[in-house]
This record gives sequence, structure tokens and C-alpha cells, in this order.
Amino acid sequence: MTSDNQGESVSIDEFKARAEDLLGRLTGSGDALVLTRDGEPAAIVVSPSTFEALTERARFIARYERGLADCEAGRLTDHEAVVAEMRKEFGLADDAAS
Repeated sequence: MTSDNQGESVSIDEFKARAEDLLGRLTGSGDALVLTRDGEPAAIVVSPSTFEALTERARFIARYERGLADCEAGRLTDHEAVVAEMRKEFGLADDAAS
């Protein structure tokens, strides 16, 4: 077993022999466990909470990048048009009429 800035590293055979202990240490730690085959990384194991945080971050970044692409392509809607559309969709009175 080795450790570096990418997380603890164990062979697949060692993981099979010590799975319960190794998985228990991952829970709540935020650490990653690198499984190796023939000394090369073969898989990464993380806790469910770490996986959820990573996937949520990836989804956020993807949405952000889509927004930037929309801006660069000129696909923008001004604030007043958005407010007017929301008022129409939700049947809200116009501020000017209030």
C-alpha cells in the first residue's frame, strides 16, 4: 500500500482482502482509494458523499460552461423580458398596474 497526493493506493488483490477496513476508512473522510493492477491505476474508489459532491461540482461546471457559450454566441435575454415572461406564466400582476 502506498499513499500520495491522489490518495491511498492498493492493489486489487489487497483491496479484495481488506475491503471492509479500507471502505470503512473512506466513509466521511473525503479521501480516494486508488486500486492498481500491475502497478498501474485501474480504478478510484470514493465514498458516496464524495462521489455526490464531485458529480454536483461537474454538473455545475457544465452548466457554467453552457452559460458562457450562450453569452459568447449572443443568446441572451434581458432582465425585463425575463420578468415579463414570468409574470405572464404565473399570472402575476404587472408592477406598473399595482
